[in-house]
Amino acid sequence: MAKLFFIGDSITAGAWDNQGGWASRLSAQLLERLNTSERKHEGFYCMPYNLGVSGDTVADVIRRFEKEVSTRTYSDNETDTVQFVFAVGVNDTVYLLEEERDHASDEIFKEDLLKLISLAKKITSNITFVGLLPVEQERMDPCVWSPYLAYRNENIERFNTIIEDTCKSEGLSFISFFDEWKAFPDLENHLSDGLHPNDKGHEKIAKKIGEALFTEAFTDFHTK
Repeated sequence: MAKLFFIGDSITAGAWDNQGGWASRLSAQLLERLNTSERKHEGFYCMPYNLGVSGDTVADVIRRFEKEVSTRTYSDNETDTVQFVFAVGVNDTVYLLEEERDHASDEIFKEDLLKLISLAKKITSNITFVGLLPVEQERMDPCVWSPYLAYRNENIERFNTIIEDTCKSEGLSFISFFDEWKAFPDLENHLSDGLHPNDKGHEKIAKKIGEALFTEAFTDFHTK
């Protein structure tokens, strides 16, 4: 059975959107598409799963990846199609104020990305990464819910570039958000707490990802 996995952190999980977040919005759109598609009779089918976990870094996703995916797929069914959308990395950018150091170096972050991509490529070549979002830095340095942490746009932008460059070198799709959102004159109106998108933010994220994801190629890939 065809599967679409959204894998990431608390933003992927849906904090703090009253419709469950961008991944849940896209899951609902996909299920509606499946029911109304003219190609349903041809075998177009794809079950979405939201595997977002609050606080996750890329290393955290690596630790749970194989178990979570394997319990939802059937390795003996060669007709299964699997697609991954990863949205993770902002928690890797955290600056530890008491220790006066980054949580992860650029080198370790890239190594972890490549490890995750290697695991995913064992299952499918259909892999997309969602770019990172900027934060309201005055509310995130220090972080509003933890005075020991800071989310800084300088770090986020640098790690976002690492994700984008790695996707290019690995031949993967990348959906960019950082520059677009950083230019918003009303960024605060898209975020609930300075970091997590609100309803309006999640709606915009879902729209952009949906336009990039739900193409004719998507339908072709998941039609048996």
